[in-house]
Amino acid sequence: LNWALGGYADWAQGGLRPPEAVLWAVRSYRDQSDPVGSFINDACETEDESASAQAGDLYGAFMDWRRGQGWDGEFSQRRFGDALEERGHTKSKSGVIFRRGIRLKAEWRAGGAARKASQPDESGPHADAYADV
Repeated sequence: LNWALGGYADWAQGGLRPPEAVLWAVRSYRDQSDPVGSFINDACETEDESASAQAGDLYGAFMDWRRGQGWDGEFSQRRFGDALEERGHTKSKSGVIFRRGIRLKAEWRAGGAARKASQPDESGPHADAYADV
């Protein structure tokens, strides 16, 4: 009985303290469940509400980031744009589409030109697929 009362007292004072392996597994699962959120944490700055970034640059960096994480498969620009919208990064259009309240970290901005060159032509037959990012 003393063992149980001691365990209760420990729990009441400090709560449950899961092992580091469990915490790591939970973080890993969340990252896999929310790739856009993980990308934002790793590659973007969101503290400055007046910040903005071109939607195409964000998507290109996101796809590079995904490949770097070893993730394959489709992730459309529309889906990426919807995920940004859900997080409050609304779009504005001034010739090109920008996302407000977000920008790439410096190390991700440096590679923007190379990523942009590898993106599909937005004036082609599927141009409407790029309209909502």
